[in-house]
Amino acid sequence: MNELIREILLSGTKFWGTTTKYIWAMLTANLSEWNNGVLWDVVIQINAALKDIAYGLIIVFFGIGLIKETSSFAELRNPGTILKLFIRYIIARMVVGFSIDFMNTIYKIVGGIVAKIHDTGFTEIYTGRGGGIPQAVTDAIYSIPWYASIVGLIFSIITFIVIVTLTVTVMLTVYSRFFKLYIYTAMAPVMLSPIAGEGTQNIGWQFVKGYISVCLEAAVIGLAMIIYSKLSTVITISSWFNSGSMLTVVLGYMGEIVFHMLLMTGIIKGASGIIKEMSSL
Repeated sequence: MNELIREILLSGTKFWGTTTKYIWAMLTANLSEWNNGVLWDVVIQINAALKDIAYGLIIVFFGIGLIKETSSFAELRNPGTILKLFIRYIIARMVVGFSIDFMNTIYKIVGGIVAKIHDTGFTEIYTGRGGGIPQAVTDAIYSIPWYASIVGLIFSIITFIVIVTLTVTVMLTVYSRFFKLYIYTAMAPVMLSPIAGEGTQNIGWQFVKGYISVCLEAAVIGLAMIIYSKLSTVITISSWFNSGSMLTVVLGYMGEIVFHMLLMTGIIKGASGIIKEMSSL
């Protein structure tokens, strides 16, 4: 039964370790290459189709801004006013026309931050709780008396279920963020067109801020995973090993794994809120 306890815990930690690789792959993936570029082709088609509508909206928003900004025709004779309106119109046309490149540039800039975090913390992920359990905990499992192993087995099953559930939750959160990026890029022409108007430009820039926020969520998710991995390495030297009962050691190990995974999952689920707190995006 002691071997079964070990195998159950090992299966849970290996499941998390395997999923971690897929999560990092999605956090650092190129939008145009992920899933053989199938989704990206659809995004490009939608983006191109919406450009015609966006160009029409640019004229509408530009006209609204022109009316609000110039109270009389005399102001239109001012070269500075005309130049300002012309520059805004050109910027709006360029941003909408090159919306794919514009969004990709933002993604790549933020992606550089995520890649640096990945390169720095990669070893922490895979030398921590990524694919096994500490030898000291394994020894403690084999030292559990037969009459106490039933309790250990029950809690190991509970721990396994919690690990799998939280891992799937994290994976779904990462997938959700990834699809948000595609949706933002597809809708970019229409959402960026309000930049042409003085009174409506905040709508367009708010859209850009929202996209940057979604991109930066990857950094928070990556950091949360690295922190979890680092905390996991501390478990082996925790006070649980100072107790006399080997069952207490194993249960303490399970408890800390669950607690740290709950903490990590909470941070990942709240990544958007954390970005807003840090940067007001």
